[in-house]
Amino acid sequence: MRIAVIADIHGNALALEAVLADIAAQKADAICNLGDHFSGPLEPLKTAKMLEEIDALTIAGNHDRYLLEEPVEEMDAVDKHAMSELRARDLDWIRGQPGTAAFEDALYLCHGTPSSDDIHWLDTKDEDKTFVATPADVVAADAQGIDFPLICCGHSHVARQVELPDGRIVFNPGSVGRPAYTMSDPVSAARVSPAAGYALVTRNGTGWGIDLRQVSYDHKAAADLARKRGFKGWARDLAHGRKR
Repeated sequence: MRIAVIADIHGNALALEAVLADIAAQKADAICNLGDHFSGPLEPLKTAKMLEEIDALTIAGNHDRYLLEEPVEEMDAVDKHAMSELRARDLDWIRGQPGTAAFEDALYLCHGTPSSDDIHWLDTKDEDKTFVATPADVVAADAQGIDFPLICCGHSHVARQVELPDGRIVFNPGSVGRPAYTMSDPVSAARVSPAAGYALVTRNGTGWGIDLRQVSYDHKAAADLARKRGFKGWARDLAHGRKR
């Protein structure tokens, strides 16, 4: 079995299109989607129309929740942009997505941690607000009671996997729409790229293998669109990869 795990699209339809093409080429049997679908300065409506066409086990992320809970006048700029394009049916679609889910007996899905959609699990901000890898014992503590061999999360946009002492693996597939890299970690820093990220999980005779994939797409066009709309930080990150 091969399971594609995507997260944090953030309205980047160009990146999503490339990732879905790679998933098809890899002949994945299923897609799991960890949320934060639309909020960003790019193409939320086009993203929504694309997601309507795929069969995926989907959960909601923190920015999906913000679109439903916050008054528009109090939203940050990326959420306001999403709300300016999304249809009522797209908001209804978000309402229908749970906060966590399970794929068969193999994979537990959450956006942040099992108990929160807005806490970073595998990376933590230090006093300088730089991302550092979360200690393994802290990761394991938040995984208590999750009886699945694989546990996946999004939110940080940083691709990473951690094997727990009991053999379970917690992993983040990275971000489709705004990939990020932890500069304090040599493994993450070596992957710095504007390429879209996702994970391909494969069951084999001895267990599970996780391929943290990077997919090239027209990131310059995405960066140009963000720049035209006044989002300079997004434009920089889309052009080069987000360093955290």
